[in-house]
Amino acid sequence: MKRSIASNLGWLLLERVVVTLLVFVANLYVIRYLGAERFGMLALFQVWLALTLTGTDFGLRRVFLALARSRAIGLVLGATVRVKLAVGTSAGTVLALALWAFEAPPQYWLLLSVLALAPLEAYVYHFEAQLRNDLLARIRITLALAMAGARVGLCVGGAGVAALAVTYVLPSLLLWTTCRVLARGHTRPVASSARQDAVSGHVLRRAGFFFGSMVLVQLHARIAQLLLAAFADRAELGYYAGAFKFIEQLALLPAMVSSVLLPALSRGSSGQTAHKLEAVYFAAFLASLALAAGLVLTAPTLIALTLGPGFAPAAPVLAVLACGVPAVFLANLSGLFYSLERMEHWALLRNFAGLAVGLALGLVLIPRHGALGAAWSMVASYAFVAFAVEWCSPHLRRNALIKLRAFGALFSPRGYGALFARMGGHDASR
Repeated sequence: MKRSIASNLGWLLLERVVVTLLVFVANLYVIRYLGAERFGMLALFQVWLALTLTGTDFGLRRVFLALARSRAIGLVLGATVRVKLAVGTSAGTVLALALWAFEAPPQYWLLLSVLALAPLEAYVYHFEAQLRNDLLARIRITLALAMAGARVGLCVGGAGVAALAVTYVLPSLLLWTTCRVLARGHTRPVASSARQDAVSGHVLRRAGFFFGSMVLVQLHARIAQLLLAAFADRAELGYYAGAFKFIEQLALLPAMVSSVLLPALSRGSSGQTAHKLEAVYFAAFLASLALAAGLVLTAPTLIALTLGPGFAPAAPVLAVLACGVPAVFLANLSGLFYSLERMEHWALLRNFAGLAVGLALGLVLIPRHGALGAAWSMVASYAFVAFAVEWCSPHLRRNALIKLRAFGALFSPRGYGALFARMGGHDASR
């Protein structure tokens, strides 16, 4: 099991590094080609694409991975496909009417294809639950390479925002389709209609809380851009979106680690889980603090080299956003605790509180300070979610204490040895 986890983490890290580099090099061409204002238009489309992808997930990924050890995993796969089909059909109908009523730009009609193929995403969960991230990494790297080349080619050819938007939608659609083809030999077990309905009901009930929580998480991450689109000009949105690209890529790291650790942690006892969560939080503090310091120190140079002199106002925005990297990492990884303890309703409340703080601060700071105000509102609201809100409830205080012990271990020489020993499966107290 340890070898499988290490192998999957290795493949996911390789994938993340390769994909991040490929996407960023392509985005360098895109951002420089479009300029701040037109890139703001593309960034706003990406916000709605992210929210659509969250809707198609419907919280089912977390449920599927949490049930990875279940003997009825085949029935869970079938239930997941059925629920996603129902969600995609309903949401697609509403979206099509909204796009028609508001005469949306052509790129927004691409979102309908995401909803139409959403049921195929269940087969990505299937390979994740089997710890086949090596296969998924190869597929994603191939798609990233293809889309990076396509974006550069489109920029050279003088394409508009709508054509570039296609390259951001295609990777998900092609990944889902490929996984469905590769999983064709994995037939679902035959069960009675009553049994299928029971499993579907269980999956749907658990997914509901995750879905609400995920929507709140995505809105929390994107609320600053939505408020900038409403209260500032497109150039301010472009500056913020350009700086946020760095944070967005880094935020994928804890999400990636969670997808690997959740199936493994769900098999352990509660005592082992607490120790391992402490080790995970410790590693997150260590990595995120180093990354934050590096970004703060290099923000002006990084922006100048990657986005160009036209994005100079994005440098202080990136420096502020970098201060929130530890909060982003710990807020994301805390989802492991809520999944393992089946406290989805508390996760929903926690994320709602974070969104409320982000919205309130954004409404005050963004009209006055533009992109810089958006950055401060994002950092403060994520710090609230990661480090403050759990102390307000006795039910959540245990997770806050685990994070506090992990943070304290950063200043203890023994803490490093003990926590890394726990990550290796040994009890350092012996």
